[in-house]
Amino acid sequence: MTDAQQAFDSARAQLQHLSRGIEQSVRDLSAQLPQWWPDKLRLPTPPPPPPPPPPPPVSTIQSLQRFASRNRRTIAVCAGVAALTGLVFTSHYCSKHKKRRAHRSASGARTDVVVVFGAAKDPLTNAVYLDLERKGFVVYVTTRTPEEDQLVRSEVGVDLLPLRVNDEKALQKFSDMFGGRKHYAFEGAKPHHLTLAGLVVMPNPSEIVGGIAHVIGLFTLPLLQESGKVLFVIPHSEDADAIRQREHALKSLLEPEGLPVSHVRAGRIEVPTLLAPQRRKGSPQQSKRTAAALRKLHHDVFDTLMMPSSGGWHRGMRYITNWSRAMTATLLLEDGSVLGL
Repeated sequence: MTDAQQAFDSARAQLQHLSRGIEQSVRDLSAQLPQWWPDKLRLPTPPPPPPPPPPPPVSTIQSLQRFASRNRRTIAVCAGVAALTGLVFTSHYCSKHKKRRAHRSASGARTDVVVVFGAAKDPLTNAVYLDLERKGFVVYVTTRTPEEDQLVRSEVGVDLLPLRVNDEKALQKFSDMFGGRKHYAFEGAKPHHLTLAGLVVMPNPSEIVGGIAHVIGLFTLPLLQESGKVLFVIPHSEDADAIRQREHALKSLLEPEGLPVSHVRAGRIEVPTLLAPQRRKGSPQQSKRTAAALRKLHHDVFDTLMMPSSGGWHRGMRYITNWSRAMTATLLLEDGSVLGL
C-alpha cells in the first residue's frame, strides 16, 4: 500500500468520525431547543384524538341469532317436541271434527250400501242404522216379520230399507243390485254402481252363532269378498264364552276368504229417545256422557267401514289379533266410555 493510499484512508476515517459527531450534536440540540424557547414562541400541542364512537346497539334479530347459535341442541329438541305435539293434536282434532260422509256418485247418488243385521226394535241397533243413513249410506236392516218391515219403513230415512232374510226372492233381488249393474239417480244422469261397504252385526245375547254365520254366508259373503267388511258390535252383557264361541265360528267361516272382521264391544250405552220415560230421567251429566259414548260408537263404526282394506291400522282399535288371512280388531267400550280413542 502506498503512502498516498494510507493518507486517503486516514482522511476518510477522520471525516466519518467528524460527521457522526456533528449528527449527534444536532440531535442533542434539537432535543434541548424546545425547552429554551419561550412559551409564546412554542407551537401549541395538538389535542388528543377523540375517542372512537360506541358500537351500535344490538338488534333483536342479532340477539336471537346469537342465542340460537349458543343453544342449537336445546332449540332442536324443543322444536321436535313441539312439532310432534302439534301433529298429535291436529290429528286428534281433525279426527274429532272431520265430516264423516259416505261416497257419492257424480250425480249425487249414494253408492255405498251397508247391511245391519240385528233386531230392528233394539234401541242401540236403531241408533246405529239411523246414524249410518244420515252419513250417506244406503242402509238395509234385516227383518223377519211384516211388523219389522213396517217399523223400518216408518223411519224418516229415505235410503233406509228392510231386508227379509227369510225371503229368498228378496235376498236374490238384493244380490242383483251389485255385480256391475248400472243404476241411475234420475233420468239423464250418469250411471253409477253400488258397492257393499260392509255388514254390521248387532246380535242379542240370545242370538245363535250359527244363524249369524248362515246369514253371512247366504247372501253377503260373495259380495263382501270384493271390498266389504264385517263389523260385530258385541253387547256388554254377553259373557266371554259366547264371545269366544262366535270368534271360533267366524274364524272357520271367514278365514279362508281373508275378510277383515272388527269386533266392537259396547259398554252400558242407553239411547234415551227410545227408552221408557221413567228410564229417560237422569242427571244432565249422565245424559252428556251417554251421548258422547254413543257418538264415539257411531264414529268408530263409520271409520271401520270406510277404512281401506289394505290397512291393518285403525286409530280406534284397542288391540289387533291376526288370524292367518283375516283380521280381527276389538275396541272396548265400558261404562259408557270408549277406550283407545
